[in-house]
Amino acid sequence: MIDRIYIPSYGRPNKQITWNNLSEKWKEKTTIVVDESEYNEYSSLYPSVLSLPKGMKGIAPIREWIVKQATEEKISMLDDDLNFVYTRREDEDGQTNRKCNDDDMEKMFELMSTWLDEVVFCGLDATWSHPQFGIDYKFCGRVCSNVFYNTKTLPKDLEWTDLEVSEDYNIGLQLLTRGLPNYVSTRYRVSPVDNFSEGGCNATTRTLEVHNDCWIKLQKKFPNFVKVYTKPEEKSGMWKGQERLGGVVQWKKAYESSKISTLDQFMV
Repeated sequence: MIDRIYIPSYGRPNKQITWNNLSEKWKEKTTIVVDESEYNEYSSLYPSVLSLPKGMKGIAPIREWIVKQATEEKISMLDDDLNFVYTRREDEDGQTNRKCNDDDMEKMFELMSTWLDEVVFCGLDATWSHPQFGIDYKFCGRVCSNVFYNTKTLPKDLEWTDLEVSEDYNIGLQLLTRGLPNYVSTRYRVSPVDNFSEGGCNATTRTLEVHNDCWIKLQKKFPNFVKVYTKPEEKSGMWKGQERLGGVVQWKKAYESSKISTLDQFMV
């Protein structure tokens, strides 16, 4: 079973959407990770709060630090603004996405744990992706806003902090190009708040300049699998009226490249 859930949070002690959506059982296994300056405020509201080292800023080093605290475990790192939904199957009636109940959540975490016996990371698809009614998971897909790691088998030499943001993409591509695949659930999914909304790490780290720079860095690091393009002006959020960079990432191709490299080395 999943040993621990970690929710990095900043500036939102009274707006813990992910925490509020967890069942009571899973709240007992959840730790909220906060800046040292906010520890007292958060710990007065939640039973398990962990303070970051003094001066630690930025989501990428925070994720690395969490992994190092949780060696030899199956863990989940969840953004603090997630709704959990069940997406109906092809042979089921009802709405496309409904809120997960306690039974759904139990099955969801059990599925993640089972997958982590086979792969080092996995996750839940986001509802901004087109729903997949006929399949239960994607093999080698995008994981962001939530990620599950088996820290027993997760490589210890990953480059966590060479990109300030887009850290989920950075780590995912590193793992896939090493031949370490993932599974992404299309049955159990997450519905985050609007992308690039105010608050959280966006308030302190994710400026438009940093965001764009990290997409360029990601393309330079993985030129065969990442293609950057300019998106239309944002219609809402903290960058309303501004253009930003986005990217197309070929996740499965990144994984398949590891097999080609292995074959080439074998032939030599």
